[in-house]
Amino acid sequence: PAHLSSLKIEHRLLDGGASAINLVRTTGRDVDGTYLIMSIEVPVPLDAAYDAWNKSPDFPHFMKGTQEIDQFDGSGMTWRVHTPSGPFVWRAAVSDQQPCTFITWKSLRGAPHPNFGSVSFDPISNHKTSILVQIGFEVEGLDGSAGDPLPALTYTLERCLLRLHNAI
Repeated sequence: PAHLSSLKIEHRLLDGGASAINLVRTTGRDVDGTYLIMSIEVPVPLDAAYDAWNKSPDFPHFMKGTQEIDQFDGSGMTWRVHTPSGPFVWRAAVSDQQPCTFITWKSLRGAPHPNFGSVSFDPISNHKTSILVQIGFEVEGLDGSAGDPLPALTYTLERCLLRLHNAI
């Protein structure tokens, strides 16, 4: 089995007081890939958190770098995202989905950064939900000209989760 060659865990409690935002970020690398795991607690019930994430036309409101999401073949999507290091376009398909629990996906052949991931939703209380996003990039098949996606994705995803927290 592969062992992580690097692992970094950060926990941030932003804004302090009763309105504090609890954000945890973990990044890691091993011989097979690069991984990003990020979680945030949002002050809404489980169904409201799931609905906010699952309505792709609403993504640009909190996923500011998302320029467009085109759906095809039911579960497939073409994503056009602007990151600090430039445009990023890929196709992915939802591989499994359990309403108000999780969504998993995998990029389709030809993605500049072959990736896979999930987002899960866990109730903390009747009025608070934890959202956990896990994304992995496979080393095999990486387009070397595209560069390492982790720094830009980490920055972008953190900003998106904070906007989601503030929007719902």
